[in-house]
Amino acid sequence: MHSFEKDWQRWFPESRDGEPVKLAWGRRTTRAIIIVAAAIILLIVLAISKGLYTEWLWFSSLGYGSVFATILKAKVLLFFSAAILFGILFFGNLVLATRLAPSSGTHFWPWTIARQPQRIYKWGVILGTVLLSIMFGLAAQGNWQIVLQFFNGQPFGITDPVFNKEIGFYVFTLPFLH
Repeated sequence: MHSFEKDWQRWFPESRDGEPVKLAWGRRTTRAIIIVAAAIILLIVLAISKGLYTEWLWFSSLGYGSVFATILKAKVLLFFSAAILFGILFFGNLVLATRLAPSSGTHFWPWTIARQPQRIYKWGVILGTVLLSIMFGLAAQGNWQIVLQFFNGQPFGITDPVFNKEIGFYVFTLPFLH
């Protein structure tokens, strides 16, 4: 017959001083994770570079290399500005929410056990914020054409008879505001 105490000690081992035993990753495991992550990042960079290079060759062969450079600058600027803005706002809201959340005096888990998940949660929040920021930046860069039209819009010289707005507002400004 198994006792609960033996199972508890097996699941949550403690050292002699009462602190939880830290699970140490070996050098091989850490090195393997770093190598796999670097290989995945390298493959992603190569795939993106291949597409950018072929687009550059095509635009340059037609004599529109400066157009491609403008599009590329707009996409990169939109990506980084949207990702950074989202990351600051999202992480700021999380920090504010944790500071304003009421703290209860009773805790279900013993402190010796709850320390390890707290570190994992912190890293999970940081990683989640980074991933959401990247997704938001990718979504924002998809609107590069609307942003360039807004910043380079010109008046048509014709006024709308119903709302008395210049037609350029409907073509350049309104899609950006939407």
